[in-house]
Amino acid sequence: MLTLASTLKRDNGLKESQMSATASDSTWRVSVRDRLLVKEVAELEANVPCTCKVHFPDPNKLHCFQLTITPYEGYYQGGKFQFETEVPDAYNMVPPKVRCLTRIWHPNITETGGICLSLLRKHSIHDTGWGTTRTLKGVVWGLNSLFTDLLNFDDPLNIEAAEHHPRDKEDFRNKVEDYIKGTPDDARGACSADCVRVFSSSQGGLPSCRPTSCRPTGSAEFCDCPAEEPLHDCPL
Repeated sequence: MLTLASTLKRDNGLKESQMSATASDSTWRVSVRDRLLVKEVAELEANVPCTCKVHFPDPNKLHCFQLTITPYEGYYQGGKFQFETEVPDAYNMVPPKVRCLTRIWHPNITETGGICLSLLRKHSIHDTGWGTTRTLKGVVWGLNSLFTDLLNFDDPLNIEAAEHHPRDKEDFRNKVEDYIKGTPDDARGACSADCVRVFSSSQGGLPSCRPTSCRPTGSAEFCDCPAEEPLHDCPL
């Protein structure tokens, strides 16, 4: 006859076994991801578009990196756009997670950093979404193309920006340039000459001025400057 103590002991044993199996599976997935990333990062660094720069804040964490895109032509010429990429444990069964850290007026990128790119969708029509044959190189080239041939006003994420373009193309261009300069209509003033305006959802959806020596990272501090350098160094 089973006693309460023996029943609890058996149940605890099952739970521990399940937890161990889950932890083991998670460790295995991370190991698979990291082995893939060693190969993919090498391929990426050998084939980065001339308008892109990839930065790994921690060389030992290939699953977290930043991408800077500086378009040479089109509406966004002259801008510098920062993206933050995180590769999940389940990669490459699932796509990387990418957010735009720079505030932008774009039909396929929201002002809070959301991105509409079929490659980043696990399920997409016409087999254009994520698949296990996709790689980081494809992600970077896809993001870069959002400023050229993949700029899509017919399938927008930012509907207001998409509707703005056919209504008044010149005004659309002016607004894009205002955002590049860091002076959109609803901004709280402009940055001083020695500062740069960056944007992150971690700051409640508001732009922030930072010293030009800083590089946005998407963290609460926005950049890799010394910790003693406060956020309000550059007035808005």
